[in-house]
Amino acid sequence: MSLIKLGIAMDYPVEWDFERILRDLIQNFYDSIGYENFAKEFHYSYRAEYGGKRSYTVKMSTKGHPFSYEWLVYIGGSTKASSVGKYIGKYGEGFKISVLSLWKMGIMDIFMHSADWNIRPCIYEEKVENSVVKMLGYEYEQTEDDGETTLVLHGVPWYVYDELSEALLHFFYKENPLFGEKIGESERCIIYRRSKELIPCATYRPKFKGILYCNYLARGRISIPYCIMVRGDFEDSESRKREILADYDAWRILNIIVDEMDAATSYQILMDMEDHWNAQKCSRYKWETWYYFVCQLVRNVKKSEEYTRKFREKYEGKLAYIDRKTFNQKKNRIINETRIWARENSEKRIVNPIFRFLGAESLVEQYQVQRLKGYKVPDALQEEKIRFLCSVFHAVIPYVIETEKIEFKVSHENTVQIDPLQFSEKIYSSDKKNGKYKINKVILNSEDFKEGAFQDTFIKMADILLHTYGSSRSEKLNVLLTHMGEYIIKNRRLLKKAEEKWDKL
Repeated sequence: MSLIKLGIAMDYPVEWDFERILRDLIQNFYDSIGYENFAKEFHYSYRAEYGGKRSYTVKMSTKGHPFSYEWLVYIGGSTKASSVGKYIGKYGEGFKISVLSLWKMGIMDIFMHSADWNIRPCIYEEKVENSVVKMLGYEYEQTEDDGETTLVLHGVPWYVYDELSEALLHFFYKENPLFGEKIGESERCIIYRRSKELIPCATYRPKFKGILYCNYLARGRISIPYCIMVRGDFEDSESRKREILADYDAWRILNIIVDEMDAATSYQILMDMEDHWNAQKCSRYKWETWYYFVCQLVRNVKKSEEYTRKFREKYEGKLAYIDRKTFNQKKNRIINETRIWARENSEKRIVNPIFRFLGAESLVEQYQVQRLKGYKVPDALQEEKIRFLCSVFHAVIPYVIETEKIEFKVSHENTVQIDPLQFSEKIYSSDKKNGKYKINKVILNSEDFKEGAFQDTFIKMADILLHTYGSSRSEKLNVLLTHMGEYIIKNRRLLKKAEEKWDKL
């Protein structure tokens, strides 16, 4: 028997909890075996010890995967340090700090065997200046090589039963009881559906539906029923502590890997996420929304003619979307009106606008068509009067507005109030700071064309056309309307003659 000095003082200020200790001890076996054979070749058990204390003996073992005890000596030394994405561990500190933390918990009977060696952690004393410091070390002995690697902990207290029962669920392997059907794999991720198996001691977390594994280790909780493993050196996901990721970090990683999913995998996940098809847009990495994730799934599906056709066949005529609100307040008003109209006039399921790529219909367009059903194309006399109104407008108002490109409609319901910018779009200047509205339609009432209606109709149409320069609440439009009064007074004789001609048409 010989002593191996680790050079770690027993009062070194680190104290891992038992869950992390157990996870780090198991991961040494996991990394040695590999996730494909982990369930078959790793043996894990905990049994009650009988005596004066309620405690357990924990045993971990495998065959055919020996390693040198020398890797358990140095901090910062590891066979896995340069293999990010292939192993969980890479810092060479797990076993040493785990043993130190176990001793601080009172678990001191620890035995490790592999190849032709046995070690037992122990305490030895070193004299530093005038002080005696207790240090952590190993009692080392050579033994016969039986091909087995074994770790045994005696005296594990009863109150860590939850951690013992859930220990293997922290690791990514296909036999994990939390895993259901495998639905996809890429260079950087593997995806399983979440099984119906409950986590033994997590019934108090009802929203805990899925798990995010980073480099084979459970790191985050997600609200969709999947077990997703991502490989690679993700920012913030390679913490030495490997603690549970904050929700925003889990979302950030998911939003990276969804870009790489193929159409088949994306289609299956999209089908399982129907409850999130109308998720609202917000800050990209804000964790409350599946908006960006769903958007990318749709884009992935759209790349495949097969899966696009499959989706369309399944949801033909069943899905519709309402455009998201923008800076255009007039457009937003139409969107609000559409939402109210849709409650009574549409039975289709409302989804994210991105679903237009997969055949969803626009309710805003349907609403506008519905509203325009009561609008007629002007008859011959009305067409003549509209051309006359436009010519008078250009003669009186010195602003360039192309009325020839505007579509005029006539409503027979005088109570209908149409916002001048309802049928418009914003056109920006080259500097993208200022812009005008392009008015596509002008709605007039049949009463506007009657004898004696010229003045009111002219002012009404002029007001509509001047909205090219802004909304009703804009300062620019208010200034223009003030000037319009001046132009009317200045051209009162022209307008008087126009009124007389109007009545003769």
